[in-house]
Amino acid sequence: MRIRYRPLPAREEFALASAASPSFHFGEAFYPPRLHVDDHAHKNHSVTLVLQGSLTETYVRNRAERCPPFTALFRPAGEPHWDIMGDRGSLNLEIELIDDAVFGLGRLRPLFERPTRSEHPRVSGIAQQIHLELGISDSAQSTVLEGLTLELLGMAIRTARPTQRSASFSWLNKAFEVLNDRFREPVRISELAAIAEVHPVHFARVFRAHYGVTPGGYMRRLRLQWAARQLATTKTPLSKIAADAGFSDQSHFGRVFKRHFGIPPGRVRKD
Repeated sequence: MRIRYRPLPAREEFALASAASPSFHFGEAFYPPRLHVDDHAHKNHSVTLVLQGSLTETYVRNRAERCPPFTALFRPAGEPHWDIMGDRGSLNLEIELIDDAVFGLGRLRPLFERPTRSEHPRVSGIAQQIHLELGISDSAQSTVLEGLTLELLGMAIRTARPTQRSASFSWLNKAFEVLNDRFREPVRISELAAIAEVHPVHFARVFRAHYGVTPGGYMRRLRLQWAARQLATTKTPLSKIAADAGFSDQSHFGRVFKRHFGIPPGRVRKD
């Protein structure tokens, strides 16, 4: 089988931004709804992070990965695959490893032995920081991107879990999906526990042990990530974004946003 190699983004006409650091190349692209990207591969190990929308990626062994928002895909170099974008398209952050010395750090190898995925909040949180950093053009950008990406890869290794453990908490996965869908609503822990059919105390304890954050902390993180995308891609007034994200007022939103991302929300729109 002859492999057709594509750069990242896989369709350059949809590229929105790009940057580079000594070890990585970064790109962002928005692929239109239901776009089909034919069989291809990438010459380097790569990571795709779905920021908005969704996609389904299929590999030659007919294994398909449906990727909702905040999913990270890790691919080995030369892995053939094809993609179909979801009904709302897909806004993707793409990262290529271009320095073999980084991969030479043996602990990264398990991520790229075969296609793998992560939906862990800590991984998606770092991806969102990379997304914001792509909009800041200063002399520190390359260094910051390098550090964040190494942190992302390290976190993906740390939070990888055996399939058996994930299967044993199928009730938690169900509640997690509801939280991802309804994060801007005032969802209570008791409601999530009822969906999972477990006691609220047990739910809260297992959620934190599994994802490394409380349900409320994860909801706030999703709201901040949503607000960051609105700031970067729309002209909606800051006060309305803060209210729609569930914050009591704009000043409270600004404090929490800066504490989470390290920059004030106005900086995102300005850049």
